[in-house]
Amino acid sequence: MDKSRRVVITHPRTSTRRRPSRTSAPRDLREHTVRGEVLLAALRRSQLRLALAITSAFLTTLGALLLLYWGSDWFRSAHVATIPVIWLALGVGVFPFIVVLGWLHIRMAEWYEQQFIDLIEDV
Repeated sequence: MDKSRRVVITHPRTSTRRRPSRTSAPRDLREHTVRGEVLLAALRRSQLRLALAITSAFLTTLGALLLLYWGSDWFRSAHVATIPVIWLALGVGVFPFIVVLGWLHIRMAEWYEQQFIDLIEDV
């Protein structure tokens, strides 16, 4: 028997079913390579777009209320149980809207982060 020859005995299924090799995306992020910076920049852009969309929705709604207040004499002078309608619109209408926008922002930000994690694991 020749001692220089090495024989490896394995189960037949282990050679056909190998794990896919891990990619370098997490390493690229850790080491701040150009590829990692591009991936992070894409995540930052998507989160910035989301923040701008949420902010614009809030400012548009608030601006519409202000225009309605300035443009309508009825809206300015109307009262419900001695409470001005503008205060009811701001207190009852806008604050729940802010809560919904905050909830939506968190949900979408988490979704973007999950998409980023899936992208890194798949690359």
